[in-house]
Amino acid sequence: MAYTNFTAATLNLLTNFDSAAYAEAQGKFNAYDTALTAIGAPSVGVEVVTSGALALAPRTSQLSVTNTVAFTLADGTANGQTKIIECTVVSGTPVGTLTITTPLSGEGATHVFHAVGQRLVLEWTTINGSTGWHMTSKTRAGRAAVTVGTTVLRGATANSGWDMAMCYDLSVTGTVHSTGTKGIPSGQIAGERIHVDVLTAASTATGDIDITAKTTVGVAATNWGSTGTSIGSAGTNTTGVLDMVWDGTAWQAVIVTTATLA
Repeated sequence: MAYTNFTAATLNLLTNFDSAAYAEAQGKFNAYDTALTAIGAPSVGVEVVTSGALALAPRTSQLSVTNTVAFTLADGTANGQTKIIECTVVSGTPVGTLTITTPLSGEGATHVFHAVGQRLVLEWTTINGSTGWHMTSKTRAGRAAVTVGTTVLRGATANSGWDMAMCYDLSVTGTVHSTGTKGIPSGQIAGERIHVDVLTAASTATGDIDITAKTTVGVAATNWGSTGTSIGSAGTNTTGVLDMVWDGTAWQAVIVTTATLA
C-alpha cells in the first residue's frame, strides 16, 4: 500500500481538466490517504519546502533555506509514523528554524538548519506516557559563528536551537561570558560529535562558555574557560579547541587544549 501523493498537475491530467471530476478524484484520493494513515501505513514521497508547514504525508521534507525562514511540523497521525527532515539547499545567510509542535517530553522543540547535509529522523510515538515526535537520528553539518557573550545558541531547552552545527567557531573580544541560553547546545543522540574552536581573540580577550560536559577523565563540567585558563587568554590566543562526543547525558571530551574545562 502506498500514499497517492498526486500533484494538482497530475490530477488535472487524470481527469482531463474536468473540474467536477477533479474534485471527485481528489476527495477519493484524500479519503484513501486518510485511511492509510489511520492504520499506521508508512508515508512515502519527498517534498521540497522553502518555508511554512511541512506536509505530514511525504516521508521526507527537503528544506531549501534562503536567509531567515521558519518551518513547522504538526503532530503525527499514527504511532510509528516517520518523518525525515533534511537541508538540501542554502542561500544568503541561511537560518531555517524548525518548530516541532509536540516533541517527545524532554526533547528539543526548535532546530536551526543552516548547512546542507543537516538531517533529522523523527518518529511519532508514545514512551512512558508521553506522546510526540521522538528523535531517532541526527546528522550534524556546517559551522556556526559564535560571538562569545552575545550569540544565543540554545532554545527553550538545552538540546534545541543551534544544535545542528558540527563546528562552533568562537570569537572572543574583551572579557565576555556565554552562559545559559548562550551556551553550547546539548546533544540528543549518543554518538553525536562537535568541534569547538576559537577563531578570533582581541582586546585582552578573556572568555568562557557554558557546556554540559565531562573532562577527558570523566569528571562533570559545566563551563569551558571560567576556571583556570580562559578561552582567548593572553589577549590574542586562538589555540583553544574542544572535540566532544555526546554520551547520552553530556559532551565527553576527547581533546581539550589551552582553556580549562571545569
